[in-house]
Amino acid sequence: GYKYASVFNAIEIVKRVYGNLIWYAGEIRRTMASNFLLLFFFIGLVLSLIFSREKRSFLILLSWLIGAFFLLSFMRWKDARYAVAALPPLAIITIGGIDSLPKKNIKTILPLIIACVGFAQFFMLSFNIPSVLIKKNDYFYNWQPRRQDWKIKEIVEYISEKFGNKKIMIGMLPNCDFFNHDELILYITLGKLPYTVTGLFNPRAIEEQLKNCDVAVTKKPFSSIYYNNEGSGIYERLTGAALDSGGFRAARSFDLPDKSKAIIYEK
Repeated sequence: GYKYASVFNAIEIVKRVYGNLIWYAGEIRRTMASNFLLLFFFIGLVLSLIFSREKRSFLILLSWLIGAFFLLSFMRWKDARYAVAALPPLAIITIGGIDSLPKKNIKTILPLIIACVGFAQFFMLSFNIPSVLIKKNDYFYNWQPRRQDWKIKEIVEYISEKFGNKKIMIGMLPNCDFFNHDELILYITLGKLPYTVTGLFNPRAIEEQLKNCDVAVTKKPFSSIYYNNEGSGIYERLTGAALDSGGFRAARSFDLPDKSKAIIYEK
């Protein structure tokens, strides 16, 4: 029985590692490099293998790239930003492979094409220009620019009126892209307030984490880029139970742009 359990655990680890690897590769393609730039990377990789005389440098860069993906594949929490560590070797291998070509004309043309594709991608991701090439609502930073008030300023003002300069711990439940503990920390820092903010990420540990909090901030209905609909429902139920058992009561609410409500809880 023990041997079979070990085998099943090993299979689960392999599945998770493989899944993480595919996910990060997809995020680099989708949000950072695009299909065109990845095509040039593979061209540069092949050219480096065939023409490059700097084999040692190439192996160092390849080890960097493989090592970055290896570490990312074992991380439990996935975030596309972590894959930035893999971008420098991608870029250097691409340019190094093209630079190793013996024909100067091709060496000149390919970098120009890469630069044009890079500029096009920059304007597409940053400004949705040209709009005909944009996938609508592909990701939250690819949406049309919006002016929205997520009431973070009002939440901080309410807490500061209530607690003044008293040192308190605020628990912020991770929700949607524009309503999170990072935004709360920003406003508290700008206001030079002596508050500590912690993000309550682990549903199973919320009850324990809330014991150290004086204030909790969340939103209803719950939504998060980290959970699907089923996961969001479970998280919301666990959160509600933890707030009740911790002696928290709803003190103030604010209407948010996504037709939900921000709720401030106090002990």
